[in-house]
Amino acid sequence: PSFSQFLQEHELFELLPTHGKVVTLDADLPMKHALDALASHSASCLPVWDSYQQRFVDVFTCTDLVDIVLFTHRTLAASAAATSGAGAVGQRGEAQQAIERCQLRDLHGLKRSKPSGFVMASVDDSMYHGCLMLKQHQLECLPLGDAACSSSLLHLLLPEQVLAFVTASPDFRQGAPHLFGASLAQAVLPHCADLRTISRGASLADALMLLSE
Repeated sequence: PSFSQFLQEHELFELLPTHGKVVTLDADLPMKHALDALASHSASCLPVWDSYQQRFVDVFTCTDLVDIVLFTHRTLAASAAATSGAGAVGQRGEAQQAIERCQLRDLHGLKRSKPSGFVMASVDDSMYHGCLMLKQHQLECLPLGDAACSSSLLHLLLPEQVLAFVTASPDFRQGAPHLFGASLAQAVLPHCADLRTISRGASLADALMLLSE
């Protein structure tokens, strides 16, 4: 079978872990606590729940962390440029406090390097459908839920989990030896973006800007 046929024959349900939990963040949670949650749970993405709307509204990711750091840098730099001396220190302090007071629902006010909003797939969908959603919506992770309940979130699917499933499948390896036997130059490099580099002497702001782009 072809790669697409293989993925169409398997449901996303097969990728759910036997045991696990989904940590969610409330939209009213201060941004700094959301950052702590990413670190304490060793997570790259966490869904955001809006209690007022009674639905998931966004996914907070490490990409947002980069955008927040850049936003903070620009805000503090602008306040420092506007004043000098003790006034500048005071303005920087006020700007820092304003940023710390921001909540997750304020993410839409940031210039984000990824699409905002919340897209979910059903565990009954095929893996092929899930891969299409990851690509078409430029998602870092794909929330998986129950088709019968839109507010039920069962798992956050990472692209590498699909890859691990495919490579661990003996049926697929035996059925597509031409794909697994292809060189990296043939099978991988044509689909990769051009390599971006930065010099050792560049500033952290420049490096973060490159990551954001």
